[in-house]
Amino acid sequence: MSVGHYVAAATALLALAPMPAGAAAGGGEVGFPSIQVLTPEDIGASTQNFGVAQDSSGVLYFANLGGLIAYDGAGWRRIDAPTPDSAVVAVAADRQGRLAVASLDQIGVLTPDASGALRYRRLADRFPGTATPLGFTRAVAPWGRGFAFLEEQGLLLWDGVHLAVAAAFSPAASRAHAFRIGEDLYVWIEEGLFQLVDGRLRPFPGGALFRRREVTVLLPRRDGALLVGVRGEGLFTLAGGRESAMAPAVASWAKAAEIETGCALPDGRLVLGSRRAGILLIGREGAPERGVDASRGLPDNWVRSAFVDREGATWLAFDSGLARLETTSPLSTFDSRVGLEGTVNTIARHRGELWIGASSGLYRLQTGHGDGDGHQEHGARVVRHTTIDAVVFALFSTGDSLLVGTRSGLFEIGADLKVRPVAGGESKICYLIQRSEVDSAILWVGLDEGLAVARRTAGAWRIAGTLAGSPRAPRAIVEAGARRLWIGSSFSGVVRADLPAGGPLAGPARFTATGKPADCIYRIGGQLVIPDGPRLLCLDPRTGQPLPGAALARVPVGGANLLALDARGNLWFNSHPPAVAWRRAGGSFDAQPRPLVGVPSKDLQVIVAEGDGVVWLGGEHGLVRYEPRPERSGFAPPPPLVRRVSLAGRDLVGDQAGPRVPQTLPPHPERLRVEFAPASYAAGLTYQVRLEPVERGWTPPRAEPFVEFTNLGDGAYRLHLRTLGPGREAGPDTVWAFRVAAAWYRTPWAWIAWVVLAVALLGGLTELRNRTLTRRAVRLQAEVDDKTRELLGNVERLRQAQAEVVDKNRQLEAANARLEVLSLHDELTGLANRRFFQQRLQEEWNRGQRQQTPLALVLFDLDRFKSINDTWGHVAGDRCLGEIGAHLRGQPRRPGDLLARFGGEEFALLLTNNDVSGAQAVAEQLRREIEALGLARPGAAGAVVTASFGVAAATPRRGQDVARLLEAADAALYRAKQAGRNRIETAGAV
Repeated sequence: MSVGHYVAAATALLALAPMPAGAAAGGGEVGFPSIQVLTPEDIGASTQNFGVAQDSSGVLYFANLGGLIAYDGAGWRRIDAPTPDSAVVAVAADRQGRLAVASLDQIGVLTPDASGALRYRRLADRFPGTATPLGFTRAVAPWGRGFAFLEEQGLLLWDGVHLAVAAAFSPAASRAHAFRIGEDLYVWIEEGLFQLVDGRLRPFPGGALFRRREVTVLLPRRDGALLVGVRGEGLFTLAGGRESAMAPAVASWAKAAEIETGCALPDGRLVLGSRRAGILLIGREGAPERGVDASRGLPDNWVRSAFVDREGATWLAFDSGLARLETTSPLSTFDSRVGLEGTVNTIARHRGELWIGASSGLYRLQTGHGDGDGHQEHGARVVRHTTIDAVVFALFSTGDSLLVGTRSGLFEIGADLKVRPVAGGESKICYLIQRSEVDSAILWVGLDEGLAVARRTAGAWRIAGTLAGSPRAPRAIVEAGARRLWIGSSFSGVVRADLPAGGPLAGPARFTATGKPADCIYRIGGQLVIPDGPRLLCLDPRTGQPLPGAALARVPVGGANLLALDARGNLWFNSHPPAVAWRRAGGSFDAQPRPLVGVPSKDLQVIVAEGDGVVWLGGEHGLVRYEPRPERSGFAPPPPLVRRVSLAGRDLVGDQAGPRVPQTLPPHPERLRVEFAPASYAAGLTYQVRLEPVERGWTPPRAEPFVEFTNLGDGAYRLHLRTLGPGREAGPDTVWAFRVAAAWYRTPWAWIAWVVLAVALLGGLTELRNRTLTRRAVRLQAEVDDKTRELLGNVERLRQAQAEVVDKNRQLEAANARLEVLSLHDELTGLANRRFFQQRLQEEWNRGQRQQTPLALVLFDLDRFKSINDTWGHVAGDRCLGEIGAHLRGQPRRPGDLLARFGGEEFALLLTNNDVSGAQAVAEQLRREIEALGLARPGAAGAVVTASFGVAAATPRRGQDVARLLEAADAALYRAKQAGRNRIETAGAV
């Protein structure tokens, strides 16, 4: 377990008392959305993309320099329309599932035929000439029962039957743009902004204001007004025929970035795309939320088109590929793109700002800042506090002060942001800072040496004292009244502390180990909650007795050790992936927690819930912010699409514009494979199938979008397919009904022919059959008798052979078990052998390098052991080693520690998360125990076997080799031998 996990227990306790709503952040604390970049190699097409559309089934279509590209969530395919390899510059879809396509010289529509395959129909043929009648197509949009095509020299309307000119631009317009808002179509040309009404372009109220001002974006506002983007000028609001300036921050960005495109999100926010600066997300109230450009994850800064799919994600088209942004996801990320480096261990809200403790130091989250060159960088960033550069484990806000627990000491940051060491906490590792619920004037401080008490004296915090006998490195504290504490420690597990009357430092406290190995404990709803493998252990905090029927105990947490309860009673935990169990009415929880598939970190160190429903999750890939979005709750994916059917790897039917699904399969189908597509583009999708009448229920969820069947007999079948969302939400099922044809000899006509032939032959064969039956019966009886005897003999031989095989298998299993024990353990002492010990030593050294945790090594050797072998023989020496090994095996050890026979009379002990002082204490206990065994040895009367010890410890650093630790411990052991034996020597700094 990492150091961050140790700290997580104390930090998560803060989450159980949600931060006050008044202290929570506003909309400015928004990180980066999840970005999926698709290169030309991914989609199998050209680099340049011009537009995006989505049909009624959910399939996406991209206007690409190499043609029309379709994506159904499972695979990409090229649709050659109108001519192979023709550049498609515009695409649009209507509600009937038709697609309008424009290439450089043609326009047309794609409609499904009777089999479901898309077929291209060229519309310009209805017009005189062979080319697009009014020049190059600029845009396509649904209109009425057909489509509108914006050309260089006019506007064409197709009503589903006829193609007509709605307006001609004279002289030819050098620039023109079309915009679809709801059921209305707007067109900007040099003369201003127009609206299509009754098949004709009419001046829009206030549209003349934009004469010769190129309008590139037209979006609806929540108040009914229009948001107008003008290239080179910025953003404006058009309402009641009047123009007004947009918010200065947004308008200045749009002007400098050269606004190019935009789209409205389902939650009321807007996405603006530009030529020079990527995109800008705008909140519901019109304020900028986050800018994203090529330096922050986009493939390019020039966004040609922005499109929102029906799941709320935003697709961006670039000259160098495509990008999909989860703009309506409740998750956003703060990472190295905003200056946050390392693993996030803890967070705290202090004076309205969010402070972040990480493995690389201390940070605070800032919103609405400039980049230092006079430009405004939209969105929050984190600023590093340069004074504190050690690993930060704990943060606590108290008044104007922020207490910071680090690997190099406990510090206080005042209102002037200056750092001052806390007296008594200098140079000490601090894992936990928590205010007492009983006495608000004191703070519990978890130091590496034990549990301490801090008080504020003379305007500054100081360590008042440490509870003698408390477990080292407390990670979590739960108070149960004035005189009882529950402490979680990585060294001692869960410990109950009974405090003296008059205060924690008024006298000695009594500490009782509970035997629970957990180091993270919580109090939730009056219960003491301890992570216990796949479930939670719920206890009475006063008695420590289990609480029967606790709702939390039924939540499957999957081995999580980090919990947080948000303001709505939902339980968050750091499983893999992280998940949340929604709280139902009556206090119960969902039986199946919802996974958070968009969280990039695999090993969360902190979960904190704030009072406004915001939840923060920190780990090795930065900090993730969850903001509840009601419009995203209960998302269920659409019904999947059957995209390919094959037998033994050979397609039955198929079409590059969409496979047709067969209704009848040939007899005896070999390896029937059905491939399907989710028509959804969210992460974490799984699938279920059910084949009637073979299967009654759904199969377990699978990640592969295909299914295979073998040995299907003739008859009718119904294959049900459905997609499960990230939270296992089941979408509607798709049903493919098909029939497997019967073989020719099983058809009705074949049965009639068989009956007629049988009747015709029956009469002629009856007599012959009767004559031969008697002779055959006698012969068969003799053969049966012979075969029966032979069969009985074979059965007996098989039975004997089977018994031999069973006996050999038992012997082989026993030999393998013995071999496993011999390969990892020493046969004489029963301890781990040297090979296993060296393997574990290297593993723990690597772990210490990653997590910067200490590692201790104790080498000890039996004194004058050779005299036993030389005087009494090796049998006596082996007996002595066996008795010492049996005693050492029976002693309790912490999880992660390892004791091994290193060779001969030498032993080794590995202590994880321990320093020299702790290891020296363990060695002293071993030295006394071995001497107390009283094992006799030759020499003076009453001489007993003793041991000498060498102790070394280190915090592994990158580039160091574990051999340095071995050499240091071995050198210390040599000094113990030279100094007189039966003693302990420690190594210096390693």
